[in-house]
Amino acid sequence: MTSTETRIMEATFRVLVEVGYSGLSIRRIADEFDGSQSAIYYHYDDKEDLLAGFLAYLLDEFESQIEAIEPDDPVDRLTALVELAVPQADDPAHLPFQQALEEIRTQTPYHDRYDDLFRDIDATLQTELETTIQRGIDEGVFTGVDAETAADRLMLLLYGISTRYVPMRDWEGIERSQALVEADIESWRVD
Repeated sequence: MTSTETRIMEATFRVLVEVGYSGLSIRRIADEFDGSQSAIYYHYDDKEDLLAGFLAYLLDEFESQIEAIEPDDPVDRLTALVELAVPQADDPAHLPFQQALEEIRTQTPYHDRYDDLFRDIDATLQTELETTIQRGIDEGVFTGVDAETAADRLMLLLYGISTRYVPMRDWEGIERSQALVEADIESWRVD
């Protein structure tokens, strides 16, 4: 990715946080990165192409964040993964971005590239959850749980948080739901 493309991605992020998907335009992004619309169109055909590039950029960033998670303990690693996927009260600036991301997700029935990229993001998280849970089982940290089923359950809870509480900016709901996720993880621990 060129430095101009990186600046476009960073500007796209800032505009999404500020105005959401519905307010996003090539003009706003160009204004945000102090460039021209033609510079954006040089790299991207249209808004859909730009957002597909942005989702690919996010996938790369998400994978980098997962790789950077240091806790080796399966419980700590699962907690860190959940914190990556759910807005945290100590980082309220992340919530508007999550809201914009959910707005883009609602466009997946109309844009195959968005659908493919969201599937990749989801698969990355699902795989990481399942691998971490299986490692916990193998190391004797977790018991009485099937890694695939448990990862599916966590993904459903995380989707629920994203679709129910994030759009409403309901911090209490987000925190209650995150507590449910953490309680599930604790229930798998060997006594």
